Amino acid sequence: MEMPFGLEPWLFWLLLAIALFIAEIFTPGFLVACLGIGALLAVVPAAFDLGLAWQLPVFSLGCLLSLWLLRPMFNKPKGQGYVSGVDALVGRTIRLSADIPEGGYVEVPIDGDVWRVSMRDGSAASKGALIRIVGYEGIILQAKEVSEV
Repeated sequence: MEMPFGLEPWLFWLLLAIALFIAEIFTPGFLVACLGIGALLAVVPAAFDLGLAWQLPVFSLGCLLSLWLLRPMFNKPKGQGYVSGVDALVGRTIRLSADIPEGGYVEVPIDGDVWRVSMRDGSAASKGALIRIVGYEGIILQAKEVSEV
């Protein structure tokens, strides 16, 4: 069987596997790497001069098995207890650097980012007050005042 570019079949599969692994670097989801694993497995029958009738099923089976067995391991969603973004701010206690007017909000730096914070009940809070983030509405954090510790 004539392979593309006049390559030996085992070399073709090996180069294809390397190209797919490199492509995986630029794509999310571990999908292209599963194809690369199938191509890498197809090197074996190609190295023993078995025809395309062996190489393609080994490639296909390798792809399917890696999609079924490996992809879920590498694509696990973050487990419970892992929070990020605005959800990670809920429960934080901060000291106000400016007054919050009644019914309004103030911009407060938290961990290097500037967030809008308002009081959940719409009340005012003075500069220096200790507040706890209890939720958010859109991009505005909702807080309540806490007593000094």
